[in-house]
Amino acid sequence: MGGNQIYQEQLANFLNKQAALCVTTIAKNASDFMTSLASSVADVVILSLEIPIVSTIKTVESIRSKYGQGITIIISNATHHSFVKNYFERAGANFLLDKSASSKNLVDAVLGCYVPETFSPFMVSQFSDRDFELTKREAEICGLLCKGRSCPEIAYKLFLSIRTVENHKANIFRKMEVVNCTQMMEKAIIGGYYFI
Repeated sequence: MGGNQIYQEQLANFLNKQAALCVTTIAKNASDFMTSLASSVADVVILSLEIPIVSTIKTVESIRSKYGQGITIIISNATHHSFVKNYFERAGANFLLDKSASSKNLVDAVLGCYVPETFSPFMVSQFSDRDFELTKREAEICGLLCKGRSCPEIAYKLFLSIRTVENHKANIFRKMEVVNCTQMMEKAIIGGYYFI
């Protein structure tokens, strides 16, 4: 699901040529895929990591609710450790493959017997959650900002002055190296400070 249509069709044709494999549905986006879940049965779901990543995370969660521990494979150009940890430990994807992975790697992953060495769960556990650190208060404010709360609303909720909340927000933006709340939310999800 997701990605260039030509790429999807080529991938589907390739998988259909493999013994014991049959592509049952192709969807161009998360919305179409979720609609197809109502009338299709699948043992394996292949997703292309898209931005915003919230869409991909929600899709993975929906797959888990319908298929339990069925195999979910994320194909992505993202190789940052925090992405890996996020999908393995939070979203529940079984495999995360780089788009440059070989066709054999993909087939093995679909068959459930391949974990790319660089994405081994044993290695993932050794990674840090993120490349930035927020204080406890900053993390709390970050989570509220991600939920769409304004600085005055946060100040009222946490019994702080608006100026204090604004200063914390500025520090969060500086540490994450972002310039707006949309960018902050994606960094927060990746870093484990906020999860849908």
